[in-house]
Parts: sequence; structure tokens; C-alpha cells
Amino acid sequence: MKSIQNSSQTTIWKVARLKRAMTQPRYGSRLAAAQDIGMGESTLAAIENGDRIPLPEEVWMMAEVYNAPELKCTFCHDYCRLGVDVPKAEDASLEHIAVNAYNVLRNTSQLRDSLMEIVADGKITDDEKPEMTRILKALDDVVQVAQDLKYAVQKSEIEERRYG
Repeated sequence: MKSIQNSSQTTIWKVARLKRAMTQPRYGSRLAAAQDIGMGESTLAAIENGDRIPLPEEVWMMAEVYNAPELKCTFCHDYCRLGVDVPKAEDASLEHIAVNAYNVLRNTSQLRDSLMEIVADGKITDDEKPEMTRILKALDDVVQVAQDLKYAVQKSEIEERRYG
């Protein structure tokens, strides 16, 4: 779990605002972003500089204002004990995610069969553990691609609502 960052590092919060500024120039101004989020400029500066961890409500608003739903997942993963096992969402194009999904899902029948063989007797033997580790890794990959796709679709829907 992360703690307050060194101020010399660029935080995900600042990156998200500046990325949004590429399509919405007003967010080049920290003051404008802070107003739209509903916080003071100094509060946003402290968050962006890594001097303060944002509150969940602030993360929610930044995610909405910046059209960066992946911030919510990253916050849960990095700053909340309950979310440590939640995979971070990658900010990727739908095309990239679709290729990843194809690669991850193409061997699911084989994984299913291996899993059934391993658990058929109700226990995992030492010689089955490496295969079970491989299966769990593959399932983690499925969860990751699902998370990425979920946030890409959310971003698309937010853009559609805002700009038709």
C-alpha cells in the first residue's frame, strides 16, 4: 500500500489532469480543475504533488471530471487495504484491450479442463501446484483485461454523454 509520495515524482492525479487538458484546455489550469472537482486549489496541489492522499470522494470527482475512471481502481489498489488485490486498470485503447482479451481468452477451454482435473479429488497435490499456479495467473489475466475493458467502456460512455 502506498503512502505519501516524494514531491519530485509526478503523480497519477497530475498526469490525469494534464492528459484531460489535451482535449479540454481549461484543465491546464489547476485552479479550473479544482473548481470543477469541488476542492480548493491548494488541496489539489497537495494531492498532485504527493503531499496528501486524496479522499475517496475526491478520487471519484477527479475520475469524473478528468474522464479517468481508472483513477478509482488505482486508488483502491494503491491506497486501500481492501483493494490491494484489485488489479490496476490500464488506460488503453479499445483495440489494444480487444487484442489482449483475445490472447487471454483463447486458451480458456484448456484451463477449464486442467482445473477440473486438479480439483476432481478435492485436494491439490504437490505435483499439481505448478499447474494451479499457472491457472491462477491466467485467471488474473482475465480479471485484468475485464477491468481494462470496463474502464475503457466507461470512458467512452462519459465522452458520449458530454459531447454527444
